[in-house]
Amino acid sequence: MILQIYCKKGLGEWSTHKSGKLNHGIPQGPMASNLLAEIHILPIDKRLNNENIKYARYGDDIKILGKTKREVLSGVILLEEECKERGLIPQSKKYEVVKATCVEEAIGKFPSLTGKEKNIIFSDIEECYTLFVKAFDEKNFDISKVKYILKVSNKNEKILSIVLKNSNNYPDLVDEFFQFLFNYIDDLEVGRKIYHLAIEKSSVYEYVEGKYWELLSYFPFKDSERQPIVEKAIERLKKIRHEYTLKRGIYIFLCSVNTCLVLKWLNTESSSLIQMMAVPYIPENCLDKKDFRILSKTFFKRSNYEPAIVAIKELIYHLKFGILINLGSPQKDESGVINNLLGQPEEIDSIGQIIKNRYEIEYYNKWKKFLESEYDHANNILFLANNAYHIDKNTWVNYIDTFNDIIIRKFISLLCINKPRIKWPKIEDRSGKNIDYGVLLDPKNQLSKQFPK
Repeated sequence: MILQIYCKKGLGEWSTHKSGKLNHGIPQGPMASNLLAEIHILPIDKRLNNENIKYARYGDDIKILGKTKREVLSGVILLEEECKERGLIPQSKKYEVVKATCVEEAIGKFPSLTGKEKNIIFSDIEECYTLFVKAFDEKNFDISKVKYILKVSNKNEKILSIVLKNSNNYPDLVDEFFQFLFNYIDDLEVGRKIYHLAIEKSSVYEYVEGKYWELLSYFPFKDSERQPIVEKAIERLKKIRHEYTLKRGIYIFLCSVNTCLVLKWLNTESSSLIQMMAVPYIPENCLDKKDFRILSKTFFKRSNYEPAIVAIKELIYHLKFGILINLGSPQKDESGVINNLLGQPEEIDSIGQIIKNRYEIEYYNKWKKFLESEYDHANNILFLANNAYHIDKNTWVNYIDTFNDIIIRKFISLLCINKPRIKWPKIEDRSGKNIDYGVLLDPKNQLSKQFPK
């Protein structure tokens, strides 16, 4: 309750619309604002979908689509009802019904842009800058227009100065900033400024800093200038542990250095996710190195086999079949995935995998042979049980009881065949119905006496 009060107080304080009578909206800029907006609008999406209303939405810009004007107006009325129920007020000044002559006009990527404005953006650098400044104005911030201009613009020195000045202030625009700055990867002076942003004025958001490091990988720094940056990257890498998007950016940069230094760092990386994402950026000349074979062997030892799959894919993509053959098969490949990729098929026992991971016991791969026709049913039950483990323990217990019931009945059936002289408990009554599971486990019967564990 206290957290909820503080959240409401914070949203009220940082609201985008404040006056004597109004105090509503969410802050513009923070990444959380997009998430909060999507959560609030989700019920509206569901209602429109349930009523089979065709529409396209980008943030709070919505286009209702229909074959006739009446069909569109029906959707507009429903949309307005749903919005007002949730305290949202549609802006009538932005509302209009138009007849589209093509798909581009019907959907439109950014509804706040007119055809005239798009022509200006593509043809007039000075006017494009003027549009960008107006859209970037804090009081009338138009994120749709800002994103569009950044995505489609080529070099524009005036827009560049705004981007570099505001990169850390708008984390939700980092991908668009990245795309615009990519126009300047041949300009080392811009690269130096990005390095300054990444290191000396780093963002509080790891994703933003990670994108800076990734962008730095494209600039053709000379060795003398690149080396200090490499040292800073390694220094930064040593200090971080779970900042995955930042790690990804640094690894991509280290891969661009082309010295194969990154191979040893990846070999000691604890996150298989980061290893998997970094491998495609390893330079081709590094694939022939001994350190890459050592790295691949490390991948083979991991229980998470994604890095190994990506490494094998890269070798195949670069036609390094000789290296692939010399890698050999991993000694311990319980999943069978790596051997299958290397051309030595191995059947995977799903039940054995689930039980091994859940109870941390040795992998057993003969459940199919034991359960035969009951395997698929038992596997499905165990899968459902495993999914419920952290959600509802009662549900997990019920599924496990059902799984154990299947196992015990199959076990008794085998005992009756292999040791027919012993009076094992019957699994069915005279009418052919299954005898209760609890009865099968009666401590007085031969099953319980012969196999007390």
